[in-house]
Amino acid sequence: MAKSNLKEKEETTNNVTGLFIEKIQIKENRALITLKNDDDKAYQAGNVNMKGEITQEFADKWNLAKDIVSEINPKLRAEKPSLRLNFIQFYYDKNGYLSDVSFSLVWTFDSQGHILNLNYQKFPIYKPEMAENVVAISGKHEELLHEILQEAKEYMGGKQRIFQPNLDLKIVK
Repeated sequence: MAKSNLKEKEETTNNVTGLFIEKIQIKENRALITLKNDDDKAYQAGNVNMKGEITQEFADKWNLAKDIVSEINPKLRAEKPSLRLNFIQFYYDKNGYLSDVSFSLVWTFDSQGHILNLNYQKFPIYKPEMAENVVAISGKHEELLHEILQEAKEYMGGKQRIFQPNLDLKIVK
């Protein structure tokens, strides 16, 4: 009888290779991205700070993430224009799936520019087996988070906003 490697495949199925995006922070239209892989054998972490500005699509999706916070705290719905998303932190389960998300926002609550830091810690991604009274990230918002992660990966891969100044070049024959 031939020896099968089925058992070996089962044992390595849940091993995740590569680095996950742990945290995304936007400062001055540039993304600061923290990468991490924490497993039993090795701990790897690193920060990516690109020089180019994020694309308009990335900025638009980033601003839409304020909708997630206003769903968690409905009292902030009217304050969305006064909110600035500082960072999003992502948590993954042992299989590499997104499991929880934390948010940090800055709220400018008056005309003098006074601010209040709002931190929302570890909200789970909705699962059907959760109790009815659990506050969790809904399906449409989970999709938005995955789109933000995808934009961050493309940003690290070189997709950036590029400004080409008008040089007023003249062709001389």
